[in-house]
Order: sequence, then structure tokens, then C-alpha cells
Amino acid sequence: MWNIQTGAEINSFCTAARTLTLERIDDKKFLAGLNDGQLYKYDNTLTGPVRCHSGELGSKFNLGVNKF
Repeated sequence: MWNIQTGAEINSFCTAARTLTLERIDDKKFLAGLNDGQLYKYDNTLTGPVRCHSGELGSKFNLGVNKF
């Protein structure tokens, strides 16, 4: 599971106050939760690096959101 800091990469979807958590379901899908308690499912579209919550580099995702 990754805690991804929201920022310019995903600020069209998230606000700076939100933290995005991604959990791998399989090679193509991730279960994601924001700290507002809502759950979303994301397509795994790798587009480049982002800065993770821990400070390590992780994966930047093109967020195709299907709320469930």
C-alpha cells in the first residue's frame, strides 16, 4: 500500500489537504481511499514518478475514477 501526497499531478481530483492511499488489487487495478473516507477504484496507467508520502519515489497514475 502506498500513501501518495496529493499535488500538481492529481490536484484536478484531490485537494492539498487530502492524502491518497493506493492498494494493489492486481496488475491493472488499485483500490484507493482518500482521507475523507471515500473509496475509489483506479486504472493503473503509469505516467511517471511522483513523490510518495514517505519521500520515496513511487508511481504516478493517470486517475480514471470509478466510485463504488
